[in-house]
Amino acid sequence: MTIPLNTTTHSTDDIDILVRQQAQILRDLAALALRQHDAVDRADDDALDEVLGRRQPLVDRLRLVSAAVSELSAQIHEVISHPGPRAERLAADLADASRLWSELAAHDSRDLDRLRAQRDRLRGELNDLDRAGRAGRAYAGPRDLSQPIFQDRHA
Repeated sequence: MTIPLNTTTHSTDDIDILVRQQAQILRDLAALALRQHDAVDRADDDALDEVLGRRQPLVDRLRLVSAAVSELSAQIHEVISHPGPRAERLAADLADASRLWSELAAHDSRDLDRLRAQRDRLRGELNDLDRAGRAGRAYAGPRDLSQPIFQDRHA
């Protein structure tokens, strides 16, 4: 069941559903994180672009669900403070969500480091090419100004 997130008030009955939705979105993001990591490792820009395109709607939805969960934090603590199956289920879902948040942050951090390393490597290669071109032009010597730059071979 999905709860409409465009309302500003949620009932305590919504808590379980919202926390489960949050955990499911995080699981979906975790699955995409593996594909993202693979695309970064292979330096496959097209695959990375596709993964990021699929990821963005999930991130947008997660932002809304997380805001709704935060809005209910006092009620969540109230439910968890009363022992029982609901409190245990809710605590387990929250622990799962917390673990997934940490894993996603670690994946993203690692991928960002890899992308930065790839960027720096490419920057170095471009600088090397630029230096090689300048060195080649320096050894070419001055151009003979008596010779035309362009020749019309059909004249």
